[in-house]
Amino acid sequence: MNNSAMPVGSPVYFEGEIKKVENKPYGIFEYGVVAPDNINEPIIKKHVKSSNGMRTIAPLGKWTGTYFSEEIYNAINYGYKFKIIKGSLFDQANIFEEYVTNLYEIKQSHSKDDPMYLISKLLLNSLYGRFYMSDILFYHNIIDNNELYDYIENYSINEIIPLDTSE
Repeated sequence: MNNSAMPVGSPVYFEGEIKKVENKPYGIFEYGVVAPDNINEPIIKKHVKSSNGMRTIAPLGKWTGTYFSEEIYNAINYGYKFKIIKGSLFDQANIFEEYVTNLYEIKQSHSKDDPMYLISKLLLNSLYGRFYMSDILFYHNIIDNNELYDYIENYSINEIIPLDTSE
């Protein structure tokens, strides 16, 4: 991640074949995908609704899906074929280089029994998953029915579950 470019800036939405304008477009696009006939372990995944909820599958054949351009450039090496339908172009920048370099220097300059070593190591290891976590937090409140309308007017309510108050 230290040397990886990430999408930055305001997205530019487009429809149609962007490769006529941009040789190697960078962004998130909807693609028409064709998997190679001879692939044993498909690498492109897709989320689909099933009777048991959302599932992740690795389809074969033809389908459409939304993917990050760098994932697609890698899949081309495995024989996948793609046609861009629409999407959002982004600028790219190496936004984590300084962060990772500083933490790595802290880790390297302290012994393994020093708390600074452990903290820097944990921050480096959690970097990959941390930035994909949802920033939406849900709060659960138990309120009287007479307070319900105030809550509805002042807050975004995700779910209301009536409780049995007969006891």
